[in-house]
Amino acid sequence: MAEALEVLEKRLRRFEKSGELAERTDLSAEEVMRLVKEVCAAPYFQCEFGLFKQVDGVPMGGPLSCLISDIFMEDYEEKVVIKLSDGTVIRADWLRFRDDTWMIWEHSQELFDEFLKKLNGIHPKIKWEAVFEENGQLPFLDVLVVRNEDGSFTTTVYRKPTHSDRYLHWTSNHPVKDKLSGIRTLVYRANHYCSTASLKMAELAHLRKTFADNGYPEEFVEVALRKGPMTAEEEAASGDRTLGDGEEVEECGTLVVPFIKGFNSDCKNLFTPTVWGHMSS
Repeated sequence: MAEALEVLEKRLRRFEKSGELAERTDLSAEEVMRLVKEVCAAPYFQCEFGLFKQVDGVPMGGPLSCLISDIFMEDYEEKVVIKLSDGTVIRADWLRFRDDTWMIWEHSQELFDEFLKKLNGIHPKIKWEAVFEENGQLPFLDVLVVRNEDGSFTTTVYRKPTHSDRYLHWTSNHPVKDKLSGIRTLVYRANHYCSTASLKMAELAHLRKTFADNGYPEEFVEVALRKGPMTAEEEAASGDRTLGDGEEVEECGTLVVPFIKGFNSDCKNLFTPTVWGHMSS
């Protein structure tokens, strides 16, 4: 963690010197670092085994953890210049999201083993593992990439073997809009991940079965699988309301209440559109 903060501070100092930091905030690099250290100081977490203090690394689940990790990894990647025994020089020529990387290797297995060993020697706390394609398939995050015989690629949704397909059950005490958005999020993923019509149809069929197994009515699932925004009827069922063209409201505050089935929609109807539009469950 201390090393990551040093990398962050160097970058902030560089931005401060170039004037870029002043374009984004009135805070100095020193003030930003003081705030960052305050947020990241003494991270504690609790689980079924008790209360623990994290002694190294960015705070798990912290609001700045992903940002700091990315900045540290960008600095690390600049140091990846590995010369192999055949004279080939390999740099961090990969795609990365957090700690997952995607790389195309065009050399022998022996050279890859040499590369991996030297890569794991760059930093004492960063160790890499390699997963190779099997039967022309290789997952990256939640995308499955398939290499076809003609050299082209197709993609679809990937689920780990341990994935249970358990989602928010229909009988659970949650707003209907939350259940609707859960399905539409997965439909959005299918539309963007599946590179062919047949793969998309297979994924949507999987979603139909999955949500039927989670107790969802068939008609509700079919409505959720449709493209486009919620209809007026769906918005009414969810308890939300959008403003009409030219309609203006004055924001006067926020009312937060717990979700109670059958109560929230009636409660919202008691308030004016001004409050209604900002009321959350």
